[in-house]
Amino acid sequence: MRRILTLIPLFMLVFLISCSKERFNGSLSLSFYPIANSLKSDSFYWYLYPAENYKNIPYLEKGYLGDLKTDGNGRVSLIIKNLKPDNYVFTYHYNETIKAFTVQALSGQRKRYVLQN
Repeated sequence: MRRILTLIPLFMLVFLISCSKERFNGSLSLSFYPIANSLKSDSFYWYLYPAENYKNIPYLEKGYLGDLKTDGNGRVSLIIKNLKPDNYVFTYHYNETIKAFTVQALSGQRKRYVLQN
């Protein structure tokens, strides 16, 4: 019994740390109008990079455009969760052009962006 009572504070500490991680991270809600180029296979994907020096580092997240919800007019929407509060660069293809937008995740909030081409 004594052993169990000594472990309870440890379990509570682990639980609080795991809960606080999600509470302090943010999320992004993005909607945009992509146009994939059938000659470029990477144009069927969106990418999320850290904003600092984003062209020279690998992406943090990547997703397939075909998996996203659409509103019927070609606009797609997605939510990216559990991001550290920071600035990011979100990219997707629009015909031959790569569209890049700076977005910001805030602690404990979902920030919404409607991206314009």
